[in-house]
Amino acid sequence: MSQYAFAVYPISTTAAGARCIVVPALDYGHDLAAMAAAIEATTRLVWIANPNNPTGNFLPYPQLKSFMAEVPKDVAVVLDEAYNEYLPPHMRDDATHWLNEFPNLIITRTFSKIYGLAGLRGGIRCRCARCR
Repeated sequence: MSQYAFAVYPISTTAAGARCIVVPALDYGHDLAAMAAAIEATTRLVWIANPNNPTGNFLPYPQLKSFMAEVPKDVAVVLDEAYNEYLPPHMRDDATHWLNEFPNLIITRTFSKIYGLAGLRGGIRCRCARCR
């Protein structure tokens, strides 16, 4: 995860008994090259919030797709798009189109930010070999 990741990511990771690998931020956002380089043989999950919480940095979708192509297929990537609806329409993309190409991709969104339905979560289950 990035240095300035959503506070729940390290809490969830350590609660699951895993070790956090924190990658220094690039301009208060995700340094995807450094994150890819930090993946170890024991890495099982990468957290990415886009737009990032709490800094608000945004990664263009072509950069994210290139990152996904670098990540080993047995490492799940959580793409947290909780603030996606706040992006201007011309910046939004639909990463769900990548699910067939990247079965290790998990996309999370929420209704609590834009629609005020706190506590209601939606997600798409990872279909990588490890999670089946």
